[in-house]
Amino acid sequence: MGYLFDLEGNPFLNQYEPFLYSPSESLTAYVYANQFMEGTITFNNQSSKEAQLKFINGKVFTTGINGGRELKVKTSSFVSARIGPDSLFTISQYKTLSYIRQTAQTMIKNGTHICLYEGEAYNLEFASVPKSNKSNSPSVFLMRPKNTTDWFELDISVKKKYLNFLKTYFEESQDLEQQLQFQTYTNGKINELIKRLQFLESFKNKTPLYFNSFYISQNTPTKNTLKAYCVEYGKEIFVLEFYKDSKKVLSLSYSDLVNMTKEGLLRSYYPNGQVNQEKVIEGNSTKRITYNNSEGKVTHEIKKVVNDPYSPLIIYANKYATIYDNDAPIDSINFVDSLNSRTIYQAFKEGKITYSYFEDEGKEIYQITQPGLDLNLSELQNLFILDTKTRKYSTTLKNQEFGYALILVRVNTKGKITQLKSIHTLSSEHKTTINEVLKSSSINGLKIGKYKIDSKPVTYEVVIPLLFKKVNKLPNPRSSYNYMHDQQFHHTPSYSPF
Repeated sequence: MGYLFDLEGNPFLNQYEPFLYSPSESLTAYVYANQFMEGTITFNNQSSKEAQLKFINGKVFTTGINGGRELKVKTSSFVSARIGPDSLFTISQYKTLSYIRQTAQTMIKNGTHICLYEGEAYNLEFASVPKSNKSNSPSVFLMRPKNTTDWFELDISVKKKYLNFLKTYFEESQDLEQQLQFQTYTNGKINELIKRLQFLESFKNKTPLYFNSFYISQNTPTKNTLKAYCVEYGKEIFVLEFYKDSKKVLSLSYSDLVNMTKEGLLRSYYPNGQVNQEKVIEGNSTKRITYNNSEGKVTHEIKKVVNDPYSPLIIYANKYATIYDNDAPIDSINFVDSLNSRTIYQAFKEGKITYSYFEDEGKEIYQITQPGLDLNLSELQNLFILDTKTRKYSTTLKNQEFGYALILVRVNTKGKITQLKSIHTLSSEHKTTINEVLKSSSINGLKIGKYKIDSKPVTYEVVIPLLFKKVNKLPNPRSSYNYMHDQQFHHTPSYSPF
């Protein structure tokens, strides 16, 4: 990476850690969730077939010959399917309770249902099935004890039903009720209840939780799976420790188990087990970083550079043979950014960087070091919306490759883009998207805004984060941050011969 700054004036000190990077300003590349991806389907005769598949509105679709029109897979023809990270299976019925005059009676919901596996906890398995075939239909959640055949609807719409669920399936239901600290009784919170059960079981019984290499939770482990264990379980904060090949790589607090919102203290570790970095995070945004390295412990307040020889920027500079007096105030420094083969020149005033620049062919190129620069990125955002609207993201969806790519942009004194290049991507599909947009004729000369030093416009360079995000609806290019009506990018399906 070298020495670069993003839109908010946050520095990349030689490296980029995708999971730890949470900017509040970025562009977005929207990955439409309802796309085909590689999968495997198993039929009633136990034969299996690899195919392009997708699961939408409670139905499974495949492609015709040579990627032809979509074909609906007959629900009665298969028993299970694996589509990307999702496991599906079919059942012929499930049981539900109907209350007549306050008396519970078991009812049977017949018909073949396609269920989405939602994980397990405390020897219980969970699944969901859409209530209807309508778009964005809410789901009915099902559960059963492992190694049994009958599925039951999970209903926690009132406290009495929630307590009955605990009493039926857990011997120490009263203790579990207190430990779970679950107090919102509505079926819309069943996802949270399942997560709480999984985290509590991990906390009490050291049961592993599984995450992919992007720290996205998985119901079943795969080749590059990280194991995690809950080491602190509270009403509002849950702490996980992550391990790769039996070595601890990260510990992190979450405040929201459904959206996995990062909150509180994050620690990353060196291979020898020593703490590498500590971050204080509020609502996924980093507020403070503490580095541990050979120069000692260094704390860096985001948006602020302390005028101190041990600030992380000065530590970074020192690694590149900057000469300065540790006991003297620092007004300016220069150091070599060896990865980019250039010298960085910086000035400080009252504890803040006043400017940072390097020279390219004899011309000064400044870096954005202060937050609050109001760049107009709407047209650039629209170009990504138009590109991703029709692009296929089969591998991205399969591997759950969501996160930030980085684009380096150079802008002249008139505020117009003169150079763009991709400097980090999560996958080849992401790189293709960026390359297609960057070579668009609309990019050259696109005006995004000026950057001034001492009231004078300067040529500058900035890293623009691009978030690849999975969505069920695509936004309107004319209004980058509003969603358009749900669009179906497929023909009316016909039945397949499966």
